[in-house]
Amino acid sequence: MSNNTSSILVISGHDPSGAGIQADIETIVINKCHAITILTCITAQNTASVNFVKPISREDFKTKLSTILEEFKPKVIKIGLIPNLELCEEIDHFIQKIKYKIEIIVDPIILAGSGSNLIEETQSAGLKKFLLAKTTLLTPNRFELFELTQTDNFVASVECLFTLGVKNILATDLVDDQHVITSALASKENGQITYYSHPRISGKFHGSGCTLASAIACGLAKNKNLNLSVLEAIHFANKTIANAYDLGIAQRIPNRSAEQ
Repeated sequence: MSNNTSSILVISGHDPSGAGIQADIETIVINKCHAITILTCITAQNTASVNFVKPISREDFKTKLSTILEEFKPKVIKIGLIPNLELCEEIDHFIQKIKYKIEIIVDPIILAGSGSNLIEETQSAGLKKFLLAKTTLLTPNRFELFELTQTDNFVASVECLFTLGVKNILATDLVDDQHVITSALASKENGQITYYSHPRISGKFHGSGCTLASAIACGLAKNKNLNLSVLEAIHFANKTIANAYDLGIAQRIPNRSAEQ
């Protein structure tokens, strides 16, 4: 890699079946950036079920963060699975110490692709209290959006999240449609909502949300604006899904190395 390669700090959980931080790393490498990673938890899961989620201790997490950041200066932080409130607070403490402009993408993971719960009840409160006000872009799917805001309406959810301090929201798969996926990017700064739609590829896919959010992080790390980063990331994620592997028994695995 050249000296111009941008570092992205990924904070998320380990999914041994290929989503989570593994999907983040693959996406970032393919998009020619460098991933530095901090695990929030280890899990025992596959594409069909989750047997356990074990959070990293707060002290270990803090040490891991401080150690890696002695050497690296990431341009973007991509946050995935945070299993509890304590780690949300620790991330907040770290962000407050950053003295330069940094973009923060939060993918608010609540359920595994298999449908199993991955977080403690305090996690959503932790996001709202410690992280949403610092978030450049939040990337919830429809379920996560409504769960976070306790509404069942897109506009009401956006207004709620803007009130909590989120600057931009990319809400994915908003409409229950068998043939088309519709997503929307809402910006607090200019009040604009940009809609994206593309044909739905049949099947269930493991780690597609991680892939999308990390691809957006790569665009921002390369100094592209948010709209272009989102557009290119949607194209990238769709390509990985269209070329997905039939490896898992319940969900297919996006092929992040598919020729773009």
